[in-house]
Amino acid sequence: MARGETGAGTPGRWARARAWWLRALRHEGTERLTLLWTGKAALAATLAWTVAHVLLGARSPAFAPFSAVTTMYVTVYRPSCSPCATWWPSRWG
Repeated sequence: MARGETGAGTPGRWARARAWWLRALRHEGTERLTLLWTGKAALAATLAWTVAHVLLGARSPAFAPFSAVTTMYVTVYRPSCSPCATWWPSRWG
């Protein structure tokens, strides 16, 4: 039996995970969007916690990452306002 496969010939957990990562990195699609959104949310949460803890000296910086990720969720799934939609593409392509 090959490593990463189960006895029935179906790919094991590690083989499926490896195939998912390869699809996400090589091709545009659902996997890549999921990876990008997850990365952006992790970065936003980390930066929010760092700012709250280090720069602002918050006593409870745990709420900052939650707020950052919630704000990202709202801005990703909510249609943009018309002034923003007309200004942004003309400025940044």
